[in-house]
Amino acid sequence: MTSEKAIHDADRPPHGLGFVYAKLRNATKEAGSQSAFAAKHCMSPAYVSDVLNARRDPGDSILAALGLRKVVGYVEKRNSEG
Repeated sequence: MTSEKAIHDADRPPHGLGFVYAKLRNATKEAGSQSAFAAKHCMSPAYVSDVLNARRDPGDSILAALGLRKVVGYVEKRNSEG
């Protein structure tokens, strides 16, 4: 991925899981309930609950519903790290 979007994304540090949980909590509140959010996005209420309670990691379906995507990054080691 060498597009202009990839370069722009590299300029912004990724958010942590806390951001995802907060965004999901807000989205379920806006939907009226966890069940309503789950139904709107074709997923089970148990899955939404499991993610909110950190029993499962948020997968592609929840991330897509929140307008997010997972990014994995790598950094160069400093000379002192061997």
